[in-house]
Amino acid sequence: MENQKSTLGDLINPETRNILEKYKRLYTITIEMGIDKSKCDDLKYLESILPTINHHHKDEAINLVVKLKKIKK
Repeated sequence: MENQKSTLGDLINPETRNILEKYKRLYTITIEMGIDKSKCDDLKYLESILPTINHHHKDEAINLVVKLKKIKK
């Protein structure tokens, strides 16, 4: 038997990895927009504040919030 190292990324299923990647991207975008770090994963807050922000990643952020809210249900 080979001695293999596994990472956390290897242990989670692809669906979970995809969700985590969406949250990571949303976090990165919202930080760039100037949103407080404590609110970057609050989907309800982001849903209300994003339409009022003028930023070139605004549409992507809104799309990610919509997708993550659907997953959460």
